[in-house]
Amino acid sequence: MRGSMKLLLLSVVLVACPVESWLGRGEASTMFVPHFALKSPGSKRVRHCSRYPGVSNRAACICMKERILIVGGTGRIGTAVASHLIKRAQGSQTDIVLAGRDSRKGEAAVREVMADIGRSETFEPCVSFQRLDWRDEIELNNVMQRGWTSVINTAGPFLGIRPSILQAAIKHKIPSYVDVADPTSYLADALALDDAARSAGTCAVVAGGAFPGLSNLIAMEAVEQLQLEESGGRVQDLNFDYFTAGLGGSGEVNLLITNLGFGEEVEVFQQGVLSPILRAGLDQKQVDFFFDEEDASKAKIGTVNTWLWPFPEGRTVAEQVEVAGGSRVAMGTAPDIWNVVMNLLVRLIPRSWWKQENFSQALATFSKPLVAFTDMFVGETHGIRVEATSTSGKTIVCIQAHESFRTCVGQSCAEFLLHLNRRRREDPQHQDGVFLPERLCQSSQERKSLLKAMTSTPGTLTYRYKQTA
Repeated sequence: MRGSMKLLLLSVVLVACPVESWLGRGEASTMFVPHFALKSPGSKRVRHCSRYPGVSNRAACICMKERILIVGGTGRIGTAVASHLIKRAQGSQTDIVLAGRDSRKGEAAVREVMADIGRSETFEPCVSFQRLDWRDEIELNNVMQRGWTSVINTAGPFLGIRPSILQAAIKHKIPSYVDVADPTSYLADALALDDAARSAGTCAVVAGGAFPGLSNLIAMEAVEQLQLEESGGRVQDLNFDYFTAGLGGSGEVNLLITNLGFGEEVEVFQQGVLSPILRAGLDQKQVDFFFDEEDASKAKIGTVNTWLWPFPEGRTVAEQVEVAGGSRVAMGTAPDIWNVVMNLLVRLIPRSWWKQENFSQALATFSKPLVAFTDMFVGETHGIRVEATSTSGKTIVCIQAHESFRTCVGQSCAEFLLHLNRRRREDPQHQDGVFLPERLCQSSQERKSLLKAMTSTPGTLTYRYKQTA
């Protein structure tokens, strides 16, 4: 009798929601498997619903309003994105799939997300794992054709690769896409897909993390506060300084990304002209990540030595606002000894060595236990400082700080996606295409709304603008 009731319940759900619409044509025939866990050649899905803790359950997860695929979802940033999306679902049905190559990491990632969001009496989120090697074109297209409403890509490093996941999203006409890429070469290739995205009805945001991402929007807001139309001036200088305590909770891949960046040019402006310089890790400067005692970031971050690193916004935002003078983009970390070590290493080791992934990975592997040890004491704090100066001498500075770099990146990326999906629902005339964050918002009001969502998230310590000159 008990078995008959289970079969009846499953039959009702399957009638209400055709399996093919959820799985895609390639997997409809493999629906009936033990424990409702789908296994197909080369892939593995592990599903978890809050209604049945610890149990794979597909029947409860078939009918969903949003179906979101997170490529790189088993990493630290991917799980942070998933957690924030579910917390912001506010009772709406959302199916989130974490995609990665390692099944064990996938299962652990699902458990991590479910533990982070906790149980809810009002809605039942579904999180699952999909095995995916996105570098395999056939495998990527097989997964991407399954009717996703959105795709998020956190599978870094992005240096030296083409935007193949974005291309696949456009090919399969997926409505929304966000990634956290930062190399300018990758971004240029992605922006070249703008016409194809418009034709496919895909709206994509690239470089949609904290920095770049949130920082780009902050810069545009700071430039607006310069009130250039009233003064008749231009943006003279635009400076970005960032802080991350240790790895900021983002995982060891961040060590590799940082090392590879030391082999790249820092694309900045000088005297109004794009002037790339091979000085990543150098040109240290002391930067205050606070205004006064009111800012929690004074105690959490304080004054930091920052050094140049090839973040793209030193070029892309500076181009957008047409700087007349220069731009700077730099970062620092804690404890300060790492800033000293980085400075020494980039002076001693040839730039060509840093560009070699084998060398940068070996150095990252060597330093991992040391960084892991210091991370136990410094936490994950993150900070952004953007300074915009006009040709008339007026300066606007913004300070934003968060308890966790990893969480802030995840929250920012998720908010970009939620913004795209909300715009898709509410504005039938919205513009599709591929956008950098500074070009996404079509009005000041839209940008302010998105900034409010990003800077009122749990863990935010400081978010203030101030005219300093």
